[in-house]
Amino acid sequence: MKTLTSRLKYRFWFPVILWTGLFLPDSLWPCSVPVFRYALERWPSDIFELAVFHEKPFTPEEETILDQLKQYAVNETTKSNYALSTIDVTNPEIQIPQTLLDERGQDPYPWAVVLTPLHYGRNRTIAWKGPLSSTIATEVVHSPIRQQIARRITDGQTAVWVFLECGDKEKDDKFAQTLQIQLDALNEALQIPELEEEEAYDPINQLYSGIELKIEFSMLRLSKENPEETVFIKMLLESESRSQRVPIGANDIPSVRTRPLTLCAGWRRNQRG
Repeated sequence: MKTLTSRLKYRFWFPVILWTGLFLPDSLWPCSVPVFRYALERWPSDIFELAVFHEKPFTPEEETILDQLKQYAVNETTKSNYALSTIDVTNPEIQIPQTLLDERGQDPYPWAVVLTPLHYGRNRTIAWKGPLSSTIATEVVHSPIRQQIARRITDGQTAVWVFLECGDKEKDDKFAQTLQIQLDALNEALQIPELEEEEAYDPINQLYSGIELKIEFSMLRLSKENPEETVFIKMLLESESRSQRVPIGANDIPSVRTRPLTLCAGWRRNQRG
């Protein structure tokens, strides 16, 4: 339990998930443990890339911000799921795609960008971007709603749906009610399959934690005006925006990770209601 909690504490992306393979046919998935629990206990999280571009040496204030980010970046001791890179745009030996730099617009350097994980056959895209600021270390890595999601997952919930409100109370309440009805129905209808006696002794069917194995979906409502979730909201919106899907090659960022990891599907509300 403690291990899983620490693994989820600094995940800044994956808490908004619905596992696509909740239950898979035996012919496709020989393990009897539901994949949402199997993945939680056995699969490492995808590694995102937090790249900071600069054209001048960092100031002492900027170095302090980078030190804060380094505290939670993935390494031998931490369990976070982002890697930190600093890239000098004036270095002629580093080839940076112009399409990526064009995304900076009028933002000043140092400029930070979060890139989605690299999967085989799939381009990386920009999930978040903005100037390096004194608040980025806390806003990108931490947020109250993501902490709530981590607690729910480590309490045994199957998945947490984040409902991003459009701002129209009537539409938000109606849609949230519809979603909650569907989730309640799933909570009642879905059941964990019972293991046969011979299956229970198979190592692949062993649980690695003391978390209760159950089916439970829940929802968290998130106002788009929430000041504590500015970065998280921007991540959600820009990850789905066609205008932000700038293809980034595997070698475009010097320290890019290349492990193909967990496959999952995110969900967000259409702003049109």
